[in-house]
Amino acid sequence: MKYIIIVFALLLGCTSCNKKNNKKPDVINTVSDSLVVSQRITNSIGVLLSEDARLEVAAWQEYQKVALLMTELYNTSKTDVLENSEMYATHIKFMRDSIRVKELDNPKIVSRLNILLTQSLRLKDMSNISSISNNEVKEEVVKLCASFSSLNSKINTFYKTKQLEKDLEGLDF
Repeated sequence: MKYIIIVFALLLGCTSCNKKNNKKPDVINTVSDSLVVSQRITNSIGVLLSEDARLEVAAWQEYQKVALLMTELYNTSKTDVLENSEMYATHIKFMRDSIRVKELDNPKIVSRLNILLTQSLRLKDMSNISSISNNEVKEEVVKLCASFSSLNSKINTFYKTKQLEKDLEGLDF
């Protein structure tokens, strides 16, 4: 009897220690996952502001807000872009109408701001079209990001030119 209890305890211990995880693995839906990935709109990061330009533009809050919104466009979806298109257009219009850095209130910068606003308004108009394709939205997003990169490039060029002129004034020929 004593041996039966010991054998029974050992069998009970062995079976309880060898419990296998009967939980079924999660089913991976690769078809819908790949579909979602293929519908994502991804862009490469364009021209960023140089350190000098970033410091000069730091007080221009409308620019900072638009720059933050533009980072969202580097990896987004058609639905997100179309839902937020009015917000993009509104913030870009505020930025264009309130250039806080007086040095940047020149025709070259304003023209790039107008191009950026035009691209955002096109995107806003696309949100009213129900049959718009993912590729058409992606094309407009790429144009919007390119316009913002062009603005950044022009701001960088402006401050680089200003720095070079300052350096040239210090030289005696």
